[in-house]
Amino acid sequence: MEQKDIQTSKNNRITLIVLKILSLFPILFWPMVFFGSIFIFDDPNANPTHQYILFYGVNAYPIYLIINMIISNKIYPRNHKLSIGLYLWPVSLFGFVVVYVTISQLISGGG
Repeated sequence: MEQKDIQTSKNNRITLIVLKILSLFPILFWPMVFFGSIFIFDDPNANPTHQYILFYGVNAYPIYLIINMIISNKIYPRNHKLSIGLYLWPVSLFGFVVVYVTISQLISGGG
């Protein structure tokens, strides 16, 4: 019985490490997002305040992910399910964006 508990604990730790890596994976795309966010300022008729808020909000997403990681680590000893949910939302959101862009490209007939 004790051997099974040790194996389960080891599997839980491995799963948690994989979730941590996956939840921080979108940070790798930050340079491309930063380059693309420069074009927020292209519209000469746009409200500059809205442009700056959008620019800083989009470019701060690595900070959101790191804060999410810190909160998940602090919550994990007390509530495993909530912590795992916090690890999964960046992965699911990133997956949703990829699927949405792919479907949009297919519908519009783009490459």
